[in-house]
Amino acid sequence: ELEVTSSDELGMLTESFNHMARSLREKEMIKRAFTRYVAREVVEEVLKDPENMVLTGERREVTVLFCDIRGFTPLSERLSPEDVVALLNEFYTLMIETTFKHDGTLDKFLGDAVMSIFGAPIAHPDHAARAVRTAVAMQAGVIALNEKRAAEGKEPIQVGVGVSAGEVVAGTVGTEERMEYTVIGDSVNLAARLENSAKPGQILISERTYVKVSDLVSVQPLGAIKVKGKEEQVEVYEVLSVGEPA
Repeated sequence: ELEVTSSDELGMLTESFNHMARSLREKEMIKRAFTRYVAREVVEEVLKDPENMVLTGERREVTVLFCDIRGFTPLSERLSPEDVVALLNEFYTLMIETTFKHDGTLDKFLGDAVMSIFGAPIAHPDHAARAVRTAVAMQAGVIALNEKRAAEGKEPIQVGVGVSAGEVVAGTVGTEERMEYTVIGDSVNLAARLENSAKPGQILISERTYVKVSDLVSVQPLGAIKVKGKEEQVEVYEVLSVGEPA
């Protein structure tokens, strides 16, 4: 900032410059804060037109992804607290970087699990494809991480992933003191249930998700399965690989 040395036109110009500098600093602080949760490209898009970022709640088509470490509780019992923290940080870093690479939004950490959103707050017509590509990349990343852990004499980890596309309500929830941007709806619950049903190394997607990405993925139909919280059985597919649009 420049020192204001007079009250004439030059002083007013100096004060205007300082005000602009403060605004730019605040904008950069906001940008750095948001890049901990969403990809920098998403932050840039939001800051270009903040009014397009819905914070009051609206219905929107998105795809939700849950990824969870399998057998984490017994694994953590064999590790020191420091090793558990180091493992979680490695896992979180991999999940976050992979999510951001496909312009997803990190919704929250859930212990040894991660929830990501594709299609909110910035809409993407191919949100389902982005989510499935992220899931495949996450599993590939875990394989690479395990190679590194093996070289260090550490135990490997396995993850299960659930992906569900559908309509949700996207917006902020919470209180005046603490709020968070999230999505709420049946599709979110289904993604969590699919992740819970996934075996180590598996990626499970709902039928609605498969319809949106059928030209991209190779799958193994698992038929209708019963998932917790759903009265009717759900058609589920295991993703084997992902390619380019046919």
